[in-house]
Amino acid sequence: SSTIKVSSKASVEQDETLNTYRSWILFEVSGFLGTSIVFSPTFKGRLTEMTWKKGTNKVAEWDGHQFKYYGSLTGRAELSLSSGNLTILSAQAGDTGIYEVEILAEDDDSSSTGMIQRCYYNLNVTGPLLPPGLNCTIVKNRLEIFCHTDLSTNVGYFWWYSNMDRLIWENNIAKLPLTADRSQKIYCIIEVSGGRINGSLSLDECPVGKYMCKIMSVTQKISLYGLMQCGVEIFGPCCEC
Repeated sequence: SSTIKVSSKASVEQDETLNTYRSWILFEVSGFLGTSIVFSPTFKGRLTEMTWKKGTNKVAEWDGHQFKYYGSLTGRAELSLSSGNLTILSAQAGDTGIYEVEILAEDDDSSSTGMIQRCYYNLNVTGPLLPPGLNCTIVKNRLEIFCHTDLSTNVGYFWWYSNMDRLIWENNIAKLPLTADRSQKIYCIIEVSGGRINGSLSLDECPVGKYMCKIMSVTQKISLYGLMQCGVEIFGPCCEC
């Protein structure tokens, strides 16, 4: 899972009389329908209590004894006591909105009565996350498969093929030898904003390469013209020039 933090604004205010520390942070977060979205607050000390709200409505909390979830996030959210993270599962369009977390934390040595820290998030749920498209071409005697998506940032690419030893890939480009089994499929998996989806391409949709048949014997001579005319399909029979 991952959180996209596009921009942030922060200011710190210390009130020693009330021993209250407030960290005001605004994060812009985006996610896709049906994916998981993680809010990751920043705080100091050891978390003892936390309350998450959407607008003015409480949606999740740890009261020091148990986790509680409310409203539309009931059965669809998870809190982490160690990190303070709130994870929304199977994001819905109605999850869009402003979220606030209030965390009560004490010093690691428990010398203080606790610090209140707040973070704010503006969540925009779009989607759904669409599978990537794949297309294939031949470059320098190899099949090159391109994985393309309309998403422009924070996209992770992964590839799968039945014989991974023959596959070379980096980001959205994968390479296979021309002799790769055309009955197989290759898969491109994209991961973004806590969501993962794949697209596939059957290798029989790739163009068929050609090579030069260079059959020579002691008694046979091949003219340059004959050699140039001897291009054949990679899966066809070798010609005899």
